Amino acid sequence: MLHIGIDLGKYKSAVAVLDEHAKICEPTPFYCKMLELSEKIIKLAGKDNLLVGIDAPLNLPKKGNSRECEKKLLRQGISVYPAGAEFFKEVTQSGMMLRNRLANSTIQIVEIYPYASRKRLNIMRPGKD
Repeated sequence: MLHIGIDLGKYKSAVAVLDEHAKICEPTPFYCKMLELSEKIIKLAGKDNLLVGIDAPLNLPKKGNSRECEKKLLRQGISVYPAGAEFFKEVTQSGMMLRNRLANSTIQIVEIYPYASRKRLNIMRPGKD
């Protein structure tokens, strides 16, 4: 199984591919435009089973700006952009669009938030966090 991590961007996204032993596959990381992203991932799926982690919200809150998971992170002292906030909706909608494009395939998709993982595991970047 290949593992793909995507840092979803407004104009281009960063993509890293790891094999089943967590070794980086070549050529990775690579960058591509949003429109090309789903096509490239689907091509990779033709070779292997995929688990895709997307660093972007994959759904909107049922009401208000924040989802329950975001409220839980805030209660733990972990900052997060609310998925439904006007300034962040474009990122959320891009994540949802990518998820929907990949949903008809055998690709497993999960939402990830690396910053929260680093905070919980106490793995902070010097001078950054």
